[in-house]
Amino acid sequence: SIDGIETTIGADCTPYLIANSEIVFGVNYVYQNSPAQKAGLKRGDIILDVNGKIYNSTNYKEFYYQKNPMKISIGILDGKTIIKTENTIEITPVKMTLDPIICTSIIDLGTKKVGYLAYDNFTSDTENLKQVFGEFKDNKISFEISSTCRI
Repeated sequence: SIDGIETTIGADCTPYLIANSEIVFGVNYVYQNSPAQKAGLKRGDIILDVNGKIYNSTNYKEFYYQKNPMKISIGILDGKTIIKTENTIEITPVKMTLDPIICTSIIDLGTKKVGYLAYDNFTSDTENLKQVFGEFKDNKISFEISSTCRI
């Protein structure tokens, strides 16, 4: 939503189709101070099921609209095989404000500086974004915009 407030576990996950139309979710990133972070979910984790429910190509969108407590089974990638671990994580979605700035840094390459900004979505609160671009400007970083789209 444009106000940046969502009911969420606080993690960005991408669905992946595996054998027999089964869907698993790869964790791209976890927001600071979110229920997901507090429960120990981290980038690279693979969510196999929620409350014992295995997702497929017809029901996987339900994963994104969970409102009740979730018991999540975690897997790891071993070569080309996903292995279920003994690790389960319990997370309850909460209403929270998501900072759309995932990370930012200035990389000094000696003769040139590069500003890096990973930005998730647009909200009505732009103060943090103005601050980042101010830091880039103070460090004499010129701007080129590049975007990627995940489907």
